Amino acid sequence: DILPGSSIKRVYDESVARYKEIDAEVTERTRALLGALGDRPCVYNATSFTRNECVRYQDKWYAVTARPYATTALVTPTKAFTTYARGNTFGNSLVEATVADDGTICSVVNKKSGREALRCPSGAFEVYTDVGDAWDFYPAYRKSGAARFEVTSKEPFDDGACVGVRFTYRYGKSTLTQTVSVTENSPLVRIDVAVDWQETEKMLRTDFFPAVQTDTATCDIQWGSVQRRMTDNDSIEAAQYEVCAHKWVDMSELNGGVALINNGKYGYRLKDGCISMHLLRSQTSPCEAQDKGAHAFSYAVYAHENSVYASDVAAQAYAFHRPLVCVASAQSEPLLSTDNPHVVIETVKPAEDGNGFAARLYNDTPHPVSAKISARGKMTVTDMLENNGRDTDGNLTLRGFEIVTLRIV
Repeated sequence: DILPGSSIKRVYDESVARYKEIDAEVTERTRALLGALGDRPCVYNATSFTRNECVRYQDKWYAVTARPYATTALVTPTKAFTTYARGNTFGNSLVEATVADDGTICSVVNKKSGREALRCPSGAFEVYTDVGDAWDFYPAYRKSGAARFEVTSKEPFDDGACVGVRFTYRYGKSTLTQTVSVTENSPLVRIDVAVDWQETEKMLRTDFFPAVQTDTATCDIQWGSVQRRMTDNDSIEAAQYEVCAHKWVDMSELNGGVALINNGKYGYRLKDGCISMHLLRSQTSPCEAQDKGAHAFSYAVYAHENSVYASDVAAQAYAFHRPLVCVASAQSEPLLSTDNPHVVIETVKPAEDGNGFAARLYNDTPHPVSAKISARGKMTVTDMLENNGRDTDGNLTLRGFEIVTLRIV
């Protein structure tokens, strides 16, 4: 069996090569289709959220209010950027961050609320002994202590709409580059990591310590979220020494919280007020060179107002996962949109019978919500197989985490 969840080297060698081909073909077709509309600098927004962002296109920064599922023309900013950098402190009009000389993040402040996101320095790269296999690791791995990547250089940078600090590190045979930054109009403190991982029977993690009092963390999953206890009060809680999550993990109080958003890391330890994210391993079974080689991944700290379900954590995570695509095209109207950000248009696809297209929406909260859906065409509500449609004017009420399929012709 060469295709367990962990897979083996041959699987990754073949799949990585195929993904590169698929990505290149999708990119080429997307640019060709959108380029047929015009040649003006635009972005395509493949989310259901209107996004106010600054993007870099052909070595120049542009501002854009990108409408959902549409192309929007880029405009040259008319105001000076609010980004600034003073030594190890940098920020914009929404957030300010401070990093230490060892690369840890000392402070993240939401400027609107004045709230500090971290109770102690966070984000160090910690290496643990890991003598398990690809399916399991020793639950008490933390008791043996952790080694750390050591900083070899530090370089502040100011790129106009983006400012921050870039660090390089070394541990054993491995090297790592971390870029901590903020960008104009974004409330996120972003961490971009490039690592050449060459260790054996080691596990790389990074820990964040939100300044939030709660015994529960909320984890993003497909079509919703699930809550996990951060205590070890019984055998069930103790068994959750490692849990999974998709785009984000959040710790919240009633009036604010902290989310750790990522673009492709799914293992977490959520205990004792700490969000520990699992980055890399290096097992010898069933794949003798597990994770060895070059990796690039990103994550971000978001200090938000209100509780998680009253915030825009999900919208920020979708934007992080689906960056605006810069293309030469023309401005177009949204294919589909919603007036309630908690009714998320997750998927848009051609209809199974080739007539029109289908969209799947869901309520990203556990509470009932209502929304007005607008689309280019007549809408019907169908089942998940796109059958048994009933007409709708787009006014929908969804129960907690409910999924709805629309057909648009």
